[in-house]
Amino acid sequence: MKEQQISIVILTHNELTYTKELYNSLNKNTKVEMELIFVDDRSTDKTRKWVKGLKPNKHIKNITLIEKETNRCFSESVNLGMKQARNELVLVCNNDILITIGCIENLIMSMPYFSLLAPTTNFVGFSYQKFPNPECCKPTCINVPEVCFVSFMLKKSVWELVKMDEGYEFLMEDTDMCWELNKLGKKIGVCLASFVWHKGSQTVNNKTEKGKYHDLLVKSCKYFSDKWGEKGYERVKHILEVNK
Repeated sequence: MKEQQISIVILTHNELTYTKELYNSLNKNTKVEMELIFVDDRSTDKTRKWVKGLKPNKHIKNITLIEKETNRCFSESVNLGMKQARNELVLVCNNDILITIGCIENLIMSMPYFSLLAPTTNFVGFSYQKFPNPECCKPTCINVPEVCFVSFMLKKSVWELVKMDEGYEFLMEDTDMCWELNKLGKKIGVCLASFVWHKGSQTVNNKTEKGKYHDLLVKSCKYFSDKWGEKGYERVKHILEVNK
């Protein structure tokens, strides 16, 4: 495969051990040239110090750290990273994932046919995005109406048309972005030949965290339904029922 430089935006908020594991998986399992853009959301551990100590190598040509001091907001972090990206293809990653062999290369090969493309993963809300399922590991992609943003590849030229809505503090912003792309007739897909390991099942693991998660979900659902009207209301009614 011809080498192609891409930008990889890594969103961090503490959990340095996870970030190190993601970085190591990129180094080990990806051969394309890349730049790394870390968008750190007020980490209180040694995340920022560690990132500043990283050096470019054979595949990683440039490393940038964006230090946020504003309110936490997934959409804001993505927008900051996308703005900084030097390349047309940008992979956005939560820091609690691991990149597997061939994942990024397979996404790149399929991106000419899509505006936004997600890999399969082990912990996700949509069955068609979850590994394993009967379709996984096929050298193809499927068209879908929306995906969960565990990790996703987006064309910068498309992001410049539809930036992520920063009205969402946390949750529902991925659905919103997909709906905006659908409105413009842009293609969204899942690459069945790409897989990332997601540790998300470990991130909301006690009663207090689950309570905060539910409060944020309700707030984001209200914002979403206010924005999208009756169609939005029907969508969030189902989400809130499932997450009772």
